[in-house]
Amino acid sequence: PPAGPAPQVKDATAPVVKITKAPKKKVKVKAAKAKTSVTFTSEAGATFTCKVDKKPAKACTSPFKTKVKAKGGKGKKHVIVIIAKDAAGNASAPATVRFAAVRKK
Repeated sequence: PPAGPAPQVKDATAPVVKITKAPKKKVKVKAAKAKTSVTFTSEAGATFTCKVDKKPAKACTSPFKTKVKAKGGKGKKHVIVIIAKDAAGNASAPATVRFAAVRKK
């Protein structure tokens, strides 16, 4: 059989999400909702999905801005999960940001 093109080396290395800026452990607001922002990076060409709490994951870019509910007392706990996918389809381990949105009276 004729020799085909040389097999390409598949990129099997998963990208790594590096969170460069995240909300403080306690976000204090006077409103019912807190605006938050997470800034992150990964390898060139990577695409990202962001998931807030139990909502479905959706495509996102850095900085990822969202609004979350705030509660009095100890606040309402939130989790933002960011996953990067590189051009070869490798997915990163989830990068997680945890914080509480505290509503001040």
